[in-house]
Amino acid sequence: MPLARVETCLSGQRSMAVADTYIRKANILFVCQVGLPDSVPFNEAPKVYPMREKRPITAEVHLSSYALVGQTYGEMWQQLLDSLDRDESFLPLTNVTIRPALSNYESGFDFVAVNKDKITYVTEPRTTLV
Repeated sequence: MPLARVETCLSGQRSMAVADTYIRKANILFVCQVGLPDSVPFNEAPKVYPMREKRPITAEVHLSSYALVGQTYGEMWQQLLDSLDRDESFLPLTNVTIRPALSNYESGFDFVAVNKDKITYVTEPRTTLV
């Protein structure tokens, strides 16, 4: 997978910026979107594709060294397990909080794609009982 303007965050090491890189998808834990790409023209209307209405499903995704809390989306009748049981290699999450926070970044991101093969377990976040 070719990537441009990348900042890598390896556990136990400082993050490193590279202009262009290639990486095997199998080695990625997750990918965070930071800002909008420069190539997106703001004056151009976005393409609209026919879509079915989906509902947000809050998920807490645990990897070997990170926990991510965000929302995935499924059909109106689907549960969390159904949204995980798709053919895609990456689980899309929006409104994501990452613990522990990545070096040089906030702990919140608008969009994160998580490699399903690196997931230890997924659960619905616990609510505090009063």
